[in-house]
Amino acid sequence: MATRLYCRDCCETIYSNRVPPDHNDHKICNLDAIDQEVRTELITLTQKLQDAVDRFKKMSKSLNACRCSLTVASQTTSEEVDKRVATICREVKKLGESMKNEIIKMREQHIQEVTETKMDTDSEIQLLESTVRISNDIIKDNSTLSLLDILPVVRESVDRCSDEFCSLPVSDHLVLRFGDIDLDSLKEAIGELEAKKSSTFVTSFHVNECMSDTFYYSNDYNSTGLDNLHWCVGVRHNELMSSLCVSLKLKKRGEKDTQACRASYTLTLVNRLEDAKSFVKEAEGVLFRPGDDYSLCCLNVDWNQLFDSTNGFLLNDKFEVVTTIAISELME
Repeated sequence: MATRLYCRDCCETIYSNRVPPDHNDHKICNLDAIDQEVRTELITLTQKLQDAVDRFKKMSKSLNACRCSLTVASQTTSEEVDKRVATICREVKKLGESMKNEIIKMREQHIQEVTETKMDTDSEIQLLESTVRISNDIIKDNSTLSLLDILPVVRESVDRCSDEFCSLPVSDHLVLRFGDIDLDSLKEAIGELEAKKSSTFVTSFHVNECMSDTFYYSNDYNSTGLDNLHWCVGVRHNELMSSLCVSLKLKKRGEKDTQACRASYTLTLVNRLEDAKSFVKEAEGVLFRPGDDYSLCCLNVDWNQLFDSTNGFLLNDKFEVVTTIAISELME
C-alpha cells in the first residue's frame, strides 16, 4: 500500500511514497504526522463555532423581544392618537383614524423586517449547529481524511460568524410628537409620527445571583447603531424593602470615558404566564454617566411575589428582564 503524504503548500493528500513532480520544492510531510495538528485546529475552530451558535441564539431571543416591544409601542402610540383626537372635536376623528392606519402599516413593516432577520438568524443557527455536530463526530473519529474534508467547511463557517452580524438589533419605535391644537392644522394637532431609534435586549438571571444586597450585573450589551454605548442590567435583594431591585447602568470602557447621555428606557420583569402581569418601569430624559450606579433607575418587585412559582415569573429558578433604550442626547 502506498505511503500517504501531505503537501502543506497545496493542502492536498498524495497517495504515493514518492513526491510527484508537480509538488517539487513544496513542504511535504507524512500524512500521519499532521493528524494531531489538524485535529487541534479543528477542535479550536469547532469551539469558536459553538460560541457563535450561542451568540446567534442570544440574538434570536433579543429579536423576539424586539418584535414584542414594537407591538406594544405601536399599540401605545395608537392609544395616544385616540386621546388627542378626543380632545379636539368630532371633525378630526376621520383624520385620526387615518393616522392610526399609518401606524399599523409601519408597525407591520417593522415587525416584518425583524421577523425576517430572526428567521435568517434561526436558519443560520440550524446550519451552524449541524456543522458543529458533524465536526464533533469527525473529531471523535480516527480518520485524518475526514478531518481534512471538514476543516475548510468549519473555517468558512467561523469566518462567516462575525461579531458585527451578532450585534443587538436596533428598531424603530413609533412615538407621537404633540403640537398645539389648531383647527387650521388638524394633522399637526393630532401629532407627528417619529421613528425613535432604540435597542432592545433580554437578560436572564438565576435567583442565586440576586440574593446579595449588592448589585450583580449582567454581561455588556452593545447598543450598535445608538452611538455604540455599552449597557448592563443589575439585580440585587433589597433586604430593607424585601424586594428585588433591577437597575440599568451605562458602562465605563477603557481609558477614554464613554460619553454621558440622556435616554429613555423601559425595564420589564417578564411574567411568563400573562403579559399584563409583567412589572414595568419607564422613564424619559434620564441622565446617564458612565460607571455610575442609578438607584432611581430601578424596578422594584416584592420579593415573595417573585419567588412564588405560581405567579409566573420563574422558570427553572430563572427570571427574565427585557430592556429597551432610546438615546435622546449625547453629552460631552
